[in-house]
Amino acid sequence: MNKYTFSLELFLVILSACSFWTSCSKENSIGPSPVASLNVVNALPTSASLILVQGAIAPQIGKFYGVGALSYASVAVLTPKGGTGTIYAIQKNVDTLSVDDQNGGTFMFDNSLSFVAGNLYSLFITGADTSNPDFLFVLDNVAPRTDSTAGIRFVNLSTGSNPVSVDIKGQANGGVVSLLAYKGITSFMSFPANSAIRSYVFEFRDAASGNLLTSYKLSGVNTNSTTVANTVLFRNLTIALIGQPAGGKVAQTCIRVNSFR
Repeated sequence: MNKYTFSLELFLVILSACSFWTSCSKENSIGPSPVASLNVVNALPTSASLILVQGAIAPQIGKFYGVGALSYASVAVLTPKGGTGTIYAIQKNVDTLSVDDQNGGTFMFDNSLSFVAGNLYSLFITGADTSNPDFLFVLDNVAPRTDSTAGIRFVNLSTGSNPVSVDIKGQANGGVVSLLAYKGITSFMSFPANSAIRSYVFEFRDAASGNLLTSYKLSGVNTNSTTVANTVLFRNLTIALIGQPAGGKVAQTCIRVNSFR
């Protein structure tokens, strides 16, 4: 074997090895698509449980009688891909009897939303009732909690309500939030969550009259437990006013929505 032949064969071996590792590198680079996190809240009075669909609606949606659905005053977490995508909310066993892309249906939500992978979002499906659904879509600007605090924000999802105020029971009216109109939402505010504080009772009032509408007791502010259900220390959450104003079929109440960051 002469020197030229040996050099050529060595070059071919190196080239083959490079091609192999390049191929492996490409295969290994394929992983799960980056996603966002989306809290979906059913705050629509009189609605049946909602089936949530990401992307196209298939004709078979009408056969999903056994699928899990989002009941009123409940929360579900979706993980949409980064970019723009359509999300539907359909009343289970009501609108799902004959729904497809051509015929449409009575959607409680049907919109394209934009997401950035890695971000947290909230979609509140609300409205006066199922004949007039509405929504609020927000980016959750959530910061890590430090120094024995909890992050709490407030949102008014009670369609037709007057602006409301929020206070801590026993303190001045509007001491936390002075004016929160329908679909108004605050930023996450810091509340002490040290060992001396076991709970907060937040009161929602008519901002003009000061009349109490409803209250919400946030328990487990600081406990030895590490479960979300039992502590809010170092966590962020939303307290939402839902339901219909006085005289409606669905009384006003509050629900808690966790933000997992």
